Formats: sequence, structure tokens, C-alpha cells
Amino acid sequence: MAETSLYYKLGGQKAIKAVVEEFYRRMLEDELVNELFKGIDMNRLKAHQTAFLSYALGGPVEYDGRTLREGHKGLNITSEQYERMIRIMNDTLKTFNVSTDDRIKIESFLRSVKPFVVGH
Repeated sequence: MAETSLYYKLGGQKAIKAVVEEFYRRMLEDELVNELFKGIDMNRLKAHQTAFLSYALGGPVEYDGRTLREGHKGLNITSEQYERMIRIMNDTLKTFNVSTDDRIKIESFLRSVKPFVVGH
């Protein structure tokens, strides 16, 4: 039997959207990372992030946005900011009762794409 994707384990599109909403609420409250969102259309960003995460976690959503490197070009995100983002995502997922094993899988994915986000 095939393993159920994280997308479905988390509850599908509606759950991913709720996680993204809470994640960005927390990001905007954090002094280390909130500067990254000045002048950003947050509704557009959240919709984009929901689609990307849905795709990355094995959902049926087609992702046709920019690459991670293109999407973060010019933001000069530091390693410290990225690590804070991972912590905020992990804390957000805990709020939604995501299991430790699934949080580890998501963190592993986020760490795997770090080189495409940091320092560009």
C-alpha cells in the first residue's frame, strides 16, 4: 500500500491554507523576519505559498510559479532568518497537532531547499 502524502495527512488544501495563514501571522510578529515582508502583497504571497506547499507535500495542486531562487532573489535572506522561519513553521505545525514524524519530514524538506532561498 502506498504511503499517504503529507498533503492528505495534514488535511488537504483547507488545512494547508490554515497553516499558511497562521505561519505568516507569526512571521509578521517576529522582529528578525518581519522586515522581509515590507511592501509585499501578503494575500498574494499566502496564496502562492499555499499552492507551493500543497505541491511540495504531495497534493494534486500544479505549481507553476517561479523557482525558489527566482522568488527569493534580492531579498538577501540570511541563514539566521531561514532557521527562524523553520522554527516558526515547526511551532505552527505543533499548533495544528501535526505529528513529530511529519514535522521532521517537513523540516527536512525545508532544509533541503535552503540553498535556493538563502543569500540571493
